[in-house]
Amino acid sequence: MTTIAYRDGIMAGDTLVTLYGTRDSMTEKVRKTKSGWLVGGCGSLGELTTAFRWAEKCLQKDGSIRDRAPESKRLDLILVAPDGTTYGLSSCGDGGSSGGWPAKVTGMFMAAGSGADLARGAMALNAPADLAVRVAMSFDTGSGGEVQVVKLDSTIAQEAIAEAAARATKENAERKAAAAAAVAQAAAEAAASMGLQDDKAKADVAEAAAIAGAAPEVVH
Repeated sequence: MTTIAYRDGIMAGDTLVTLYGTRDSMTEKVRKTKSGWLVGGCGSLGELTTAFRWAEKCLQKDGSIRDRAPESKRLDLILVAPDGTTYGLSSCGDGGSSGGWPAKVTGMFMAAGSGADLARGAMALNAPADLAVRVAMSFDTGSGGEVQVVKLDSTIAQEAIAEAAARATKENAERKAAAAAAVAQAAAEAAASMGLQDDKAKADVAEAAAIAGAAPEVVH
């Protein structure tokens, strides 16, 4: 059961735990390690807990993996290094066995769990990872609860830069508009004080506003 999805520096997962076909409880299925790796898993809750402990100990900040993953019978993992390199580890279904060294995986996105196909379909249509998990939760009976999201540090930094740039652009546009309005008002008052004809005053207002960087609306 479960849905885990990864795309563009963001990993998301549902939180539902099922037991013998019933909705039992909620738990964390995706995690960011102290070294900056993203780890998501589905399958046995006990084996996932063991895998999280292994990840904290063995996944290094420089992107290296110190030791083999522990053996497990019912666990699939998605691992993302701090530089965005992706890895996978799978038990290949009940009766298989995962463990050993994670395999490097290439592709635009990854998904695991009972809702993986639904999540991959959503991401193929450009949905981000968190939305892909929500889509899967809408149809997959083994996925539910809340959507948990973890992000690479580089992704967080990029989002912060983009947000700061957007805020600066907005503030600059607001200052520019205020300056244009002030200059236009001053030009109109000057034209009125000098007793200029109406058409000439309008021309002065438009020219002053153009100098400030924006043309005001002139009422005819």
